[in-house]
Amino acid sequence: MRALLVTQGSTGDVFPVIALGRAIHEAGGQAVIATSGLFREDVERAGLGFLDLPPDWSQAEFAEVMKGLNRASNPLSQLCLIYNTFRPYFRSHIERIEQAAAETDILVASYLLPFLGEVAARVGIPFAVTSFCHSPIPSPDYPPDNLPPFELAAAYLEYGLEPSGLVCGRHGHQRRA
Repeated sequence: MRALLVTQGSTGDVFPVIALGRAIHEAGGQAVIATSGLFREDVERAGLGFLDLPPDWSQAEFAEVMKGLNRASNPLSQLCLIYNTFRPYFRSHIERIEQAAAETDILVASYLLPFLGEVAARVGIPFAVTSFCHSPIPSPDYPPDNLPPFELAAAYLEYGLEPSGLVCGRHGHQRRA
């Protein structure tokens, strides 16, 4: 099996994907990690293929972006910042990923990139999303903090999402007052 694993972000996003790539490699498959050039040495040290995705930031530039994320007032603001930061690079991301995906058996993307399922569909391969960050999965016991009130968040909790991320339905769930 040849897998293309796509992730962007900090070490908390990239290193779990490197571990997934190592597991694929140890099971006899091939894995290519598509991410920022800042992680090239880490990926190659793990014995995996590397596909460089823009932007080509220095460590200092990357640190400034991460500071901005840490200053964001809530998770939705963070997502807006992430997507707006990468907007100028979107076309080149898609082109590089689509070209590499054409030579693989499966495309796996981080939870921030679920739209890459369309790329997988165009090249005719399966697609999966990974999530190594349990904190954005709200539940009745762990509601999202600092989110502005909006209808989707209420609906999300109303359907009783569990920490595992599986929808359990309305039965047995009491909406918080």
